[in-house]
Amino acid sequence: MNTSQPNTKNTIASARITGGSGNPPGRWLSAALAALGLLAYAASGLAACIWVPPATTLTISGTVTTDCVDVDGRIVITGSGTLILNGSNGNDTSTIDGRVELKNSGATLRIVTNDHTFSGTGCIDGQHNGAKIEIADSLTLTSTTTIEGNCQILPVPEATSTTFVNSGTVHANNPGTLDLAVDSLGSPSGAWRVSTSSGAVLQFSVGSTTMTGRFDVDAGTLDVDASIDTSGVLDFQGGKIDVAGSGVSFKASQP
Repeated sequence: MNTSQPNTKNTIASARITGGSGNPPGRWLSAALAALGLLAYAASGLAACIWVPPATTLTISGTVTTDCVDVDGRIVITGSGTLILNGSNGNDTSTIDGRVELKNSGATLRIVTNDHTFSGTGCIDGQHNGAKIEIADSLTLTSTTTIEGNCQILPVPEATSTTFVNSGTVHANNPGTLDLAVDSLGSPSGAWRVSTSSGAVLQFSVGSTTMTGRFDVDAGTLDVDASIDTSGVLDFQGGKIDVAGSGVSFKASQP
């Protein structure tokens, strides 16, 4: 089987990827993915990770649970799809050198069980205001990659203590809202950008936050609904900054 065959599109409705053994050691074909031409591999011990090769698209239209993902190609999560990452057995980092697309309202990327990190040179692209990146209670999601477009980053229902750490770039660049609705933002902080589209909105619905991040606004709206105090700079070239609410403030340095 050629896992790098170009222009392959695969659809998976529902699967739970579990650990196992294989040949060569530490790498095996999971029965749930073998028929799709994809590879699940042991990233550590008997943990499982889904690898999406270059020039390959995996479409998720049901619920898929795994420890982590390694994306060189493309994952598309539809409105009925949920990708759950539990980061078990020390596999708490997903490497995204390709793309993960939250395609429709209801498309969900959910972090459970363990803290998780998104790394890599690719991006997570939210394509609908109703698409969600969810974080379970008491967990931290750290991103050193790019999250762009429009979607919600928020706690799972009933969670009261969730943290998002942006050590990469969060970029509202499509018409619609990229909403930070977690309980807190951790530090250090990377870049926060609003650009490209006049209809793009980067909204902070978190609690009051002190951070180190840089803000770049050249189109659209930076919508601050809770006080933000950053030691980073604000580079304002266009668009608008909307600071609303009793006692809400936004503090930043000049570039």
